[in-house]
Amino acid sequence: MAVLGAYWFETARLPIVEILSSGLSRVKPKITATILIIDDSSFARKALNRILRLAGHNTLQATDEETALYICRTKKPDLVLLDLRMAGLQAREIISKLREIDAKVRVLIATGNGEELTREEIEHSGAIGVFYKPILSESILKAIDSALVEEQ
Repeated sequence: MAVLGAYWFETARLPIVEILSSGLSRVKPKITATILIIDDSSFARKALNRILRLAGHNTLQATDEETALYICRTKKPDLVLLDLRMAGLQAREIISKLREIDAKVRVLIATGNGEELTREEIEHSGAIGVFYKPILSESILKAIDSALVEEQ
């Protein structure tokens, strides 16, 4: 289980082929949003981009802090998906800088390699929740819907 604000949700780890063939990613979201994906992994960015676009969201992508901050400043995304482990970057620092630009920015942290984060670690980071790699399908879409509905 992972935490998202006041919500708990199951993480379903489906391969992308299964996601696309199952129709899970074709379900229209409750709210269409512009989502910034910050990840130094080309594979992860492309996979998330495809899932989110098929679900009806608009996406923006950044591979580094400078690009992410510029996009946040100029495009004002509704939600940010941030990789926890990026070369030379700390998620907590990036979230802090994003909050200097937009105090209400909503961030979900992506983590992989079996890293489990506690509720305290998530809250301490400034994120509203976490999702797990490998790239998720239905769970990431549910997490995004929950994050966006919670914002309303």
